[in-house]
Amino acid sequence: MPAVVFTWGFCGLNEDNKNAVSPLPFRLHLETSATEQPVSVSAGTFFTVVITNKGNVFVCGRGKYGRLGTGDEDDVPKLKRIQFGKDVKIAEVPIYICCLL
Repeated sequence: MPAVVFTWGFCGLNEDNKNAVSPLPFRLHLETSATEQPVSVSAGTFFTVVITNKGNVFVCGRGKYGRLGTGDEDDVPKLKRIQFGKDVKIAEVPIYICCLL
């Protein structure tokens, strides 16, 4: 079964790099293997963090202040895997920052 994550509200960016505002859930595409599934989803102000059962971290949204952990402040419209080591278990995403365990 493919990995499926949904979001709604002010969701950061859509695939055209425009503000994504939706009162209804829409799908975020998560590119993983058949054995890798999302186990944790956290949302901050204008960004989303997904952790998989393999401990991988995927992010999307507004990159301002470096909040996505990509090493820059670029916006990321689609879920993108970031290099964060291995076996991440928990994401805490209050507003403009992100903490991972």
